[in-house]
Amino acid sequence: MELFSFCLNFKVETELLLEKYPSIALRGGMGMSMKHTFCVMGKKKSICRDCLLAETCPYARVFESVSLQNLSNMKKATHYPHPFAITPLFNGPISLKAGENFAFSITIVGSAIKYLPHIVFSIEKLGAKGLGKHRGKFSLCHITNVVDGRNYNLEELTYENGNFLPVSLEYQKVSNIVEIEFLTPCRLKKEGKTLQTIDFVDIVNHLQWQRLFRALQP
Repeated sequence: MELFSFCLNFKVETELLLEKYPSIALRGGMGMSMKHTFCVMGKKKSICRDCLLAETCPYARVFESVSLQNLSNMKKATHYPHPFAITPLFNGPISLKAGENFAFSITIVGSAIKYLPHIVFSIEKLGAKGLGKHRGKFSLCHITNVVDGRNYNLEELTYENGNFLPVSLEYQKVSNIVEIEFLTPCRLKKEGKTLQTIDFVDIVNHLQWQRLFRALQP
């Protein structure tokens, strides 16, 4: 499985205020923008799983990540883990004035790379509409592939058709110590119940299930 990492660089057009957890605001704003842009049901309360276009809809595949397979041994797996992760390259809260710049990285998993232009286009529309407490507006400057440093604009992303250099997963060193820092809120469940305390075994087991779900994703 391949991973792709990009840095999205933006210019603030009007005052932008992102409070305690900027990644949650960015992720939620991106999801709403994708739904409004690509969902044929519009503002209707629809369920992606029941939609005839769920297999090809960028919103359903990327943000809802619905499981369209009926697996006898995984009947409760109605959704896959989202095939992306957003990481702001700043600490929240943050207040930016017009003319200032900010950036965040986005990691795309596997075949979801083909939806990168849809993701970026949705974020551009989000910037034009506004985000945060004051509905601050921003515009895209460029996208950088973290692996090779190549810069793209939205049109160039579309022409590439998913042909990007992936992150190398070859590790040169092995360590006996693992330190995990949670940068955003995390909620794990075990047997349907939210864990009040989390140990390393819980984290590893959760990651193993995510790996299995992604391997089954078409």
